[in-house]
Amino acid sequence: MTNIRDIFSRLDDLPSSIWHVKIAGLIATALFLVAYDITIISVAAPILRKAWGLSEATIGVIYSAGFWGLFIGGIVDGVIADAVGRRKALISTMFLYGLMILLSAFVQSSTELIILRFLAGIGMGGAVAIRGAYTSEFMPRKTRGRFLGIFGMLWGLGDAAAYGIGAYVFPMIAEGWRYAFGIGGILPILVAFILWAGLPESPRWLLSQGKIKEAVEVVEKVERKVLGEPTVPFEKALKIEQEKYKSRSRETSSWDSIKALFSPGVGKVQALLSTIWFCFNYAKYGLIAWLPMFLARYLHYPIAHGLNYMFISTAVTTPLSALTAGYFMDYAGRRGTLATFSLLFAIGGFFLAWLGTNPLLAVIILGFMGYSLGIVPNSLGAFSSEVLPTKLRGAGIGLATSIGRVAGAIAGLVTGILAAWQGLYGVMTMNLIFIIIAVAAVFAFPETKGKSLEVAAAEVSEGSTE
Repeated sequence: MTNIRDIFSRLDDLPSSIWHVKIAGLIATALFLVAYDITIISVAAPILRKAWGLSEATIGVIYSAGFWGLFIGGIVDGVIADAVGRRKALISTMFLYGLMILLSAFVQSSTELIILRFLAGIGMGGAVAIRGAYTSEFMPRKTRGRFLGIFGMLWGLGDAAAYGIGAYVFPMIAEGWRYAFGIGGILPILVAFILWAGLPESPRWLLSQGKIKEAVEVVEKVERKVLGEPTVPFEKALKIEQEKYKSRSRETSSWDSIKALFSPGVGKVQALLSTIWFCFNYAKYGLIAWLPMFLARYLHYPIAHGLNYMFISTAVTTPLSALTAGYFMDYAGRRGTLATFSLLFAIGGFFLAWLGTNPLLAVIILGFMGYSLGIVPNSLGAFSSEVLPTKLRGAGIGLATSIGRVAGAIAGLVTGILAAWQGLYGVMTMNLIFIIIAVAAVFAFPETKGKSLEVAAAEVSEGSTE
C-alpha cells in the first residue's frame, strides 16, 4: 500500500470492508424503496381500474406518467449531481419523491394520481441515476461489480415487496392501495435523513470541482475506517493532488456538462449507452407494467393468484441473482453478462406465453425471468459508471437512464395495444427485437472488467474517436 500516491488509486486499491458494505447498503435501501414505488402502481392498477371504472388507456397513462417524470428527473438531477455534488442531489431527490408518493395516498381521481406520479418520477429518476455514480466512485475496482450487485438484490426485493402486498394485503383491507402508497412515501423521507447523517461526498466529484483539500480529507477518513491509518500523509497527498489539478477550473457549470455529453469523444459513447438503456427498459417495463393483467387475462389466473406467483418467484430468485451477478461481472465480464442474461430474459417470455397456464411452470418460468432480470440491471449499472468520465458521470448516466424511462413510458402504452392486436407472442417478439439491438450496442464497447474508472473511461473515449 505504500506505493499508493493519488486519490484514484488509493480508493481503487482499498480492500473490501464493512465501511464499503455500509455505504452500499444505505444506497441499496434507497433503491429498494424506488423499486417498490415503481412497481406498486402496476400492482394497484387492476384494483384502481375496477374501483374507479378506468379504461386500459387511462391505466397506461397513469403508469407512463411516472416514467415521464423519471425521464426528466434522470436528466435534470444527474446534471445537478455533477454541479452541486452526489450527496446533496441524492438526498434531495429521495425527499421529493417520498413526499409525492405520500400525497398520492390521498388522491380522489385519476388526474390527481397522474400528476403526483409524474412529480414523484422526477425524484425517483434522480435517485436511480445518482446512486450508480456515487457508489461506483467509492467501491474498490476488483469488487465493484459485486458491491453493485447488492443493488440488484434490493431492487428485486422492492419488486417482491410490492407483489407481496398486492397478493396478501390488498384482499384483506379496503382501499389497501392507499396504505401501500403511504408506506412507500414515508420510508423514503426517513431514509433521506439517514443518508444525510451517514454519507460523505464523493472525493472524485470534489476533485472534479477543484475542491482538493476536501477530497483529500474524505479519502483520509475512509482509509482510517478501512485500514486504521492513511497510506499517504495529509500534506504530501495535498501536494500531489494540487500538482495534478492546478490547471483545472474549480467549477463546472451544468451547461458545460450538457454540452460535453455531445462532444465528439463522449457523444458516441453516450448514444450507444442510451440505446442500451432504451432497448432494455422497453423490454423490461413493457412486460412488468402489464404482467398482473396478462396473467389474469391471457393465462386466466385470479389477480391475487397471479401476484402471489410473481411474489414467490421474485422473492426466491432476487437474492440468488444478486449473489451471482457480481461474480459474473467480475469474472466473465460486463459485456458477456449483459448479453447472455438479456437474451435469456427475452426468451423466457416465449415460454411463459406457451406453458404459463400451468401454475408450477408459471412460477418456474417467472423465476427464471426474474433471475435474468435481476442480473442485467446490475451489469448495466456498473458498465454505465465505467464508460463515462468522472466529471460527466452523473449527467451521462442520468441522460441514459432517462432515455430508458422514455422507453418505459412508451412501452407502458404500446404493450397493451400490441397485446390486444397480436397477443402475448406479439409482445414477446417485440421485446426480443429490442434486446437484440441492445446486445449489439453492448459489443460496440470494449470490456471494462477489472479496470479503474479513469482507465476504463479513457479507453472507451479513445475507441469512440478512432
